[in-house]
Amino acid sequence: MDLALQPASQSMQMHEDPLQPLRAMADRVGKEVEEFAERLDHWYTQSSDNEKTKHKATLKAVGKFRDIAESNVRELKKQKSAVGEGELDQSTKNRIASLLDDVNTGNRSVSLSAESRRDSLTHPTSSAQAELRDWQAELATWELVRVVFDHYHPEPGTDREATKEAHLATIGGTDRRSPKNEVWERFILADDRAREKKIILKWLQQTAKRSERNVDSIMNQLAKNAGKDVDTWTSGWLETKATIKQVKLKYGVEGPLDPTLPVSSRSEPKMLVSRLDPDAQTREQLALEKPDVYYEHALWMACYEMLRRGDPLSEINDWFKARNQGYRAICIGASGEPRPEGAPNMGPPDLGYLFRRTTYLAAQSTSYPYEAAAYGMVSENFQKIQAISHSWDDHLYAYYNALLLSRFDNFLLTEPKGQPRAQKHPQLNFPGVMEHINNDWEKATQKVVELLKQDGRTSQEAKTPIKLIQSALLTGTLDELVNKVGIAIADAVQTKSSLSTFIVDPDYSDDAVREAGPDGIFSCRGKRSVVVPEYYQRFLYEPHALRILVHIFIILGNPRDPLSKQQQSTLFARGNVIAAYVEFLRLAQRMSPIPLYAAHIERWRASMTLARILPEIVDPDDQRRYVGLMKGYGVDVETTISRNFHHVLNQTGLVVGLKQEVAKPISKFELLDKPRKGLAASTWPNGQHLKDQIVATGIQREDDAVIDCLLWYAHLANKDEEKISSQVGQALAVFLRAGHVAAADKLVTQISDGNISVDLDNHLPHFVRLIMLFDQWRTEEKKFIQYYPYKSGTNDAKQTDIFRNRGEDLRINTKAGGPILRDILEGITSTISVILEPIDDPSHTELWDIYKIYIPEIILAYLAVLQVAFLFSKREHAIEAMDLTVAVARKEWLSKTFQETKRMRELVDRLADVSRSMVEVGEKSKVKVTKEGKTAHIWNLNRQG
Repeated sequence: MDLALQPASQSMQMHEDPLQPLRAMADRVGKEVEEFAERLDHWYTQSSDNEKTKHKATLKAVGKFRDIAESNVRELKKQKSAVGEGELDQSTKNRIASLLDDVNTGNRSVSLSAESRRDSLTHPTSSAQAELRDWQAELATWELVRVVFDHYHPEPGTDREATKEAHLATIGGTDRRSPKNEVWERFILADDRAREKKIILKWLQQTAKRSERNVDSIMNQLAKNAGKDVDTWTSGWLETKATIKQVKLKYGVEGPLDPTLPVSSRSEPKMLVSRLDPDAQTREQLALEKPDVYYEHALWMACYEMLRRGDPLSEINDWFKARNQGYRAICIGASGEPRPEGAPNMGPPDLGYLFRRTTYLAAQSTSYPYEAAAYGMVSENFQKIQAISHSWDDHLYAYYNALLLSRFDNFLLTEPKGQPRAQKHPQLNFPGVMEHINNDWEKATQKVVELLKQDGRTSQEAKTPIKLIQSALLTGTLDELVNKVGIAIADAVQTKSSLSTFIVDPDYSDDAVREAGPDGIFSCRGKRSVVVPEYYQRFLYEPHALRILVHIFIILGNPRDPLSKQQQSTLFARGNVIAAYVEFLRLAQRMSPIPLYAAHIERWRASMTLARILPEIVDPDDQRRYVGLMKGYGVDVETTISRNFHHVLNQTGLVVGLKQEVAKPISKFELLDKPRKGLAASTWPNGQHLKDQIVATGIQREDDAVIDCLLWYAHLANKDEEKISSQVGQALAVFLRAGHVAAADKLVTQISDGNISVDLDNHLPHFVRLIMLFDQWRTEEKKFIQYYPYKSGTNDAKQTDIFRNRGEDLRINTKAGGPILRDILEGITSTISVILEPIDDPSHTELWDIYKIYIPEIILAYLAVLQVAFLFSKREHAIEAMDLTVAVARKEWLSKTFQETKRMRELVDRLADVSRSMVEVGEKSKVKVTKEGKTAHIWNLNRQG
């Protein structure tokens, strides 16, 4: 039975379910599902006119998706603030704590463990914190989508190259005397890859600004951990200065100390510097007092964070000046003249080329990791940045920053031709980021993303769904990602479940898929033609990431691209991703958006997927609206309803196999009760009357589900009547073969009431009508014929004279339904007449087995009814009984039903018993002749003449 037709707990016990993560998350789904569907619906309706309107609609949709994410971030931050949680995330607090540990142990490197680096990823402090982190990541992703779309997808009809050339012709920057701003602008405009690096760096800066790592919070946390007042961090090395002052007093020195005089730390056994100038530590190779070391770490950490966020250099300069540390701003080039946004130091005469060489070397020899990272930010020393980086974003920033600076320096070395602005210095020639990626500038992004997957510091985060999405956006491999996720979903389903499913095996042939039946496709084929790592299955564990991927793919890709046969597996895999999200919506009971998403997968699978949804929509008004939705999104509604019928028929267990053969067919449907004794033995042939309860009360849930599927056709204005007739006939045949007559009666009633408009070309509805009439007959018969123990001397009815010696008294209740019985009998007789005159020989049709199940029992039951009617109503009914003998003899198909079911002897015995009853009763009244000239007088053996 399908999961939609049984309790969830039962289905979970029956099968190991690879979609369980989606089921678990579905219980906690929020309003964002409807919000995203609403925006996607707007995109769908607005993007169908032409490419220009689609481009505009896509930009609008991305903006709306971003707004939804931003709204959730804002709300969650407000909630977090209301409960008094701190501003810094746990990862940043850990980094600050590690600085203090390093100072206490005398270690000048930043000892961030793997757990510390990934703390924010794997150890959320609370579910609210985890939710906030998810929405922040989603906000960043939608902003990246906008950045990438703007960069790679200009408005249709735009000649990007012509526009670029025209702009280059006007901006200058072509000779050595050109203003710096023009040189930078020309470099960025002329080099598409460099421009890409610049805009991605800006995106990374904005993402960092939204994080819980603002500089003021960091400084406050640093001071708190150090036990210092932030206000005292404006006077330099106060503790070391106090120690030097004590040494001066001890030796009576007025001016600077002689470097040969020892300055011992007051808190630990180490020697301190004798001077307080910035180069003292490097020059003397001596230490500072512990609080001052922590102070150094803190200042450089704050400096790095400001650079990482892309804060204007003028603000960084002011920040240092406010702490009497202006020289540090000079060291990182933050104190010069204003420069264009995103531009590096461009001091004369070589636009910062030599500055970047010297700061690169400074980063190599500095005492503090964050100082080295700050120098690395303004040079190409990406490895120093990575040494303190704690996230995939930080490592990506280190690479992109170095790539952009390296590309600019190469531009300075080659432009203008013949008179380059910079010259190489042999002493300052060192390996940079380009050597790290094998000097492949065109594929730099792909190489960087791959390095982040391989690097032990970033590998785990790089393989999370959200980073896989961002990586695909950066590298332009969204289709490839969707393909891999689709394969991974198929792997998860096929290796962990034995359920048939809407997920398609990518290695299936198109023909095999279409022949796989209504329940979906399942096949465990062993080794795949394309093998993907298991971490792609994590999208099943993170439905929010699955939602993001699906929406990006729909608006940026083309899920229904008509691919060639060789690419069929790709189309199947892509469809798996959207189909998995559809399943998530179904589990979350968000039915309305489903047709919108199904419309973006293969048309046959859209119908197959939606077919699994329809059983859960039971209200007729909801069904009518759903049909309208499916039509509006271009879904083949009639095919969907048809697939729904076959799917439900299979899942109920009524049928099995691709041919949908009845799972538990009956050999005969019993209408007659066990033989009675006493007076009753002569009332009916062989003493058998109709069963007291022929048709079970109530209808099984599975049968109702099948009928409900067919009721969907009532909502279609134009439909294939032949197909509907075929399916209604199939359902009726299944019910009858399974002996579910109550369900068959309900289906026939729906047809007669007009709820299902269909004209069946077989006699099966008459079978059902007959059985229900027999049921009514037995109900009235029990009221009409009553039995009592025999008492002598009673005034017996003349009809019972022949039974008096049987020890049982029969009485006729003349007030109980005589006319009703006559009406029922007329219905039975007329229906029998129709059944006995089929258009085609039933033995040559696929319904022959149903005839064998029901016809013998119907004929025998009819004889039982006729004998009662003969005894207590009209003797002419005996003629009808004898006519059956003629019909059996003349109609080969009718006799075959008895022969093939081995019931011919039973028929002969019944007919003989009916004849015997007629003889015993005799004919005591005036002989009546029927219209056909027949009379019951011929059966009176005592007649004369």
